[in-house]
Amino acid sequence: MTGIVPSKMLMPVSICLSLAGTLSIIGSTINLIVAGLAESEGLTDEDGNVLNFSMFGITKVGVIYFGASLVYTSVLAPFNLMLPERRGVEDTVSGNIRKYLVYIKVSPKAKSIVGKSILSAGLQNFQDLQLIEIHRGENTLPTPSLDMILLVNDVLVFSGRTENVKELIQKDGGLLPLDSSYEPLDRLRSNLYEAVVSRESLSLIGRKIAHVSFRDRFDAAVIAVTDRSGSMRSGTTLGDLVLQPGDALILEGDASFYKKHANDRNFSLVYQIAGSAPPMDDWFHIVISIGILAAMVLLPVFDVVDVWVSGIGAAILLILTGCITLADAEDAIDFQLLLTIALSFGVAGALDEQDVGDAIANFLVGWLKPLGPIGILFAIYVTVSLLSEMITSNGAVVIVFPVVAGILKENRIENLSPYAALYVMMLSGTAAFLSPVGYQLNLMAHSIGGYHYSDWFRFAAPLQFGLTIIGVVCCYNFY
Repeated sequence: MTGIVPSKMLMPVSICLSLAGTLSIIGSTINLIVAGLAESEGLTDEDGNVLNFSMFGITKVGVIYFGASLVYTSVLAPFNLMLPERRGVEDTVSGNIRKYLVYIKVSPKAKSIVGKSILSAGLQNFQDLQLIEIHRGENTLPTPSLDMILLVNDVLVFSGRTENVKELIQKDGGLLPLDSSYEPLDRLRSNLYEAVVSRESLSLIGRKIAHVSFRDRFDAAVIAVTDRSGSMRSGTTLGDLVLQPGDALILEGDASFYKKHANDRNFSLVYQIAGSAPPMDDWFHIVISIGILAAMVLLPVFDVVDVWVSGIGAAILLILTGCITLADAEDAIDFQLLLTIALSFGVAGALDEQDVGDAIANFLVGWLKPLGPIGILFAIYVTVSLLSEMITSNGAVVIVFPVVAGILKENRIENLSPYAALYVMMLSGTAAFLSPVGYQLNLMAHSIGGYHYSDWFRFAAPLQFGLTIIGVVCCYNFY
């Protein structure tokens, strides 16, 4: 134990990891999208040569960019004025678990329960109490099926309106409530998940929990709900809570819940609160994986193969050598991201076909031409950065690219380097951390760390201001 509050670490780590994507062209999907759009548009440099984005072409700026973030986060994160200490969801669950869970032991006197199934005993939906788990000896049985037979000494775990436990006990005198000496949290942790309601979810938003049928649809039970600020939602029964975008659901599910719903469009984020399986202690495959990674990076550097060939080849080798399974490889493919990248070329083409990019480019040039190339670079950076906070970084660069291409094609700003303009786009698209919505990594840190939305702006705004100056000035001078 380090004694360091997780909220002091998670946001800085998230920011630094995202900015580490500026160390190479393959470090971020933003870099690849911009490079791909430039290639498809046929943009050329000052000498008429087609633009060629090498593996480490962005590195000389990226090192300074990344280094500045390391210094900033290391120095200022310890100060509560900049980054307050927050209680994460796991601390909230640990400290308040008995507020929304009830534990009932089945004694030999429970004649109406022992030897019967959950369904025949009438426990599947008893007065706003939902049976989410059974502790049987040393074993934990999550989300038990309705035909499971109840045995003597089983501990039944209910969630919901805990005050209704009195009616449950009155139903059968052999059901005994357990006091605070019963500590089940360590057993529960391996099955606890947090799932954040996505803004795109048509099945959850605006609906009561009781009407969603989590048991049937997701094979999980809702234990509690926290809002965007990390506070427990209360004031009504759990089943009557109306779900809103950004609500974090604390769920009890089986070991396969994450694999089933990690990419579910109903959730913007799914993660296991604690008790995840330990990493594979297999040094043979670890060494092979490192070797494949090194080859993937170095081969394009020495012009042996193209970046795309290197990446695909590395993926195939990881499967053939047994470092990952074919199922793991399939689960790792983000089809939504691939679709976004593919459609970005169509969007850029449509904007170019309608001369939208040229129109906006003419407007920007008219206003900023007196400031020269550095003024245009600042405008590109700020525009992409602001759009990244409102939509996504991928969408932001897709929208701004036709404008930049329109400026570069006609050489409307004298001495404006195409590389400088496009690298500025990559840098600003990567630096999306004024709110947690810019990157999935930010969302994960936001939920685990229990941050408020205002925490991101307070801590990251000064950094964003500094990175804007560093990125633009470095690109202007280096390229």
